[in-house]
Amino acid sequence: MTDRQFALAITLPMMWGDMDSQMHMNNVQFFKYCEQVRAEWLVKIGCPLVPTPNFGLLLVTTSLAYLKPISYPNDITVKLYVGPPGRSSFMTYYEFLVKDDPEILYAQGDGKIVCFNPSTQKSVPIPEHIKNNLFK
Repeated sequence: MTDRQFALAITLPMMWGDMDSQMHMNNVQFFKYCEQVRAEWLVKIGCPLVPTPNFGLLLVTTSLAYLKPISYPNDITVKLYVGPPGRSSFMTYYEFLVKDDPEILYAQGDGKIVCFNPSTQKSVPIPEHIKNNLFK
């Protein structure tokens, strides 16, 4: 995770329904928290969340490493970082921390976002107004 810059952090309460049968946050829920911080960041930088006929975003890869279980109740902080842009894509990175233990990393992950044209189903260059705001 080199050459990345901090973009946004959000803190959300863990919901009872986020747990699995082991009384830890279910692995799927981590991806939902990534989705939420990513959506808030995209809105902040002026990137449309809903595709238009000529522009959309695809999350083409994503991964998470679960380092320590998170138990209920807890407030979860998800930090989003952004890597340098390529022609049509950029990487996002995620870190999970909890209110009760803010110095310990509970999970970390990444995701690759590609700009594409929904009509042609082909990648397109990152628009300049988005590229210029990636690190704001």
